[in-house]
Amino acid sequence: MFHRLIILLFFSSFLILPAFADAPRNEELNHYLSELGAKAKKEDPSFKGFDPSRGKEVYFKEHLHSQENEKRSCVTCHTKDPSLPSKHASTGKRIKPLSPIVNRERFTDSKKIEKWFKRNCHWTHERPCTTLEKGDFIEYIFSL
Repeated sequence: MFHRLIILLFFSSFLILPAFADAPRNEELNHYLSELGAKAKKEDPSFKGFDPSRGKEVYFKEHLHSQENEKRSCVTCHTKDPSLPSKHASTGKRIKPLSPIVNRERFTDSKKIEKWFKRNCHWTHERPCTTLEKGDFIEYIFSL
């Protein structure tokens, strides 16, 4: 009986493993990141590549909103764990997980990526995100 249980657990693990696999980076995302990298290199010739640790700083860093007098960060709406669903702090609208491992729709369309960077950077930072912030942020999310 014990041997059957071990065999069952062994083969069951193969059904679970794909859920923990790295999130795929499609061709469009790779192209988008390549363009961001070229732009970052143009802006700063010493640019060596995007860095997930800087992206983590972008994700967690709080900014004091000038008009609302409240602190905001990516975590304000997306929670400390990007693999969990969340809701927008102001509107209460449900937000699907940010993590592409959990939500395979994330970071697959460069137009949507830019749309959400534009909207969310303005809401959080009151300015557009820099090229470096965008690339670092994506690398951080994909490193989880």
